[in-house]
Amino acid sequence: MKKLMLFVLVVVAGSISTMAQKYITAAGIRLDKRGMGITVQQRIGINKTFEAMLSGNKTDFEGTLMLEKHIPIIFRGFNTYFGAGAHLGNVQNSQYYYGLDAIAGIELKTPLLPLLFSIDIKPQLDFNYPSSDFGQSANRFAWETGLSVRLILFRDKHKKK
Repeated sequence: MKKLMLFVLVVVAGSISTMAQKYITAAGIRLDKRGMGITVQQRIGINKTFEAMLSGNKTDFEGTLMLEKHIPIIFRGFNTYFGAGAHLGNVQNSQYYYGLDAIAGIELKTPLLPLLFSIDIKPQLDFNYPSSDFGQSANRFAWETGLSVRLILFRDKHKKK
């Protein structure tokens, strides 16, 4: 009996994990400490996405590339995700900085509309970040939260049997 229950649990868990994402490409806006930016997610494997983010304002611009893993929670279309990546930025059109990023968040696909809503936290380690001390640069750790709304451009129409 225990072996049968374990087998059923493995089959159910495996089938749920393949349903984490029902889209191939999604693009939209992201609100973070810099203001409004652009975000694009592209699925590259089962439950894995590649995300590109561009954000900026009058004095600060940053581009980030992330690899993310999605895990379904509670019901289909509601996922948690985590990942890592790198970024390149420019402060006051004078000095470039670069660094490493991590991300963790939750994502909800609306049942009737082709929209994704997500909220995340994104800690980052910046190298060569310009400081106010006479043009000197330093390393810094920053913590950022973001809210994204994406339109699903290409859906996964493949039905699992």
